[in-house]
Amino acid sequence: MSDAAPHLTSLYKASLQRPLAELAFLNANAVVSDDGCAAMKQSLAAARQKLRIGRFVLTCAFAHVKKDAAELKADAGQQFEVLDDDNKD
Repeated sequence: MSDAAPHLTSLYKASLQRPLAELAFLNANAVVSDDGCAAMKQSLAAARQKLRIGRFVLTCAFAHVKKDAAELKADAGQQFEVLDDDNKD
């Protein structure tokens, strides 16, 4: 997917994000079981990996004030989807 046009990668990402959000909603409201939810997420995992979409989601334990251009401002409880964690810094 690395040679795909950037706008196509964004479209692919968006096309996978919606069903995952709907799946989370259905699971939270007991329409889809935990096992069913896990099975559906697993079936989308290969596409997510190929597109490098969200390796995991993190929740900030405390607020962080941005100190320079390389940092992010974050509020306590704010969630971020980590797309690439190759840089350990």
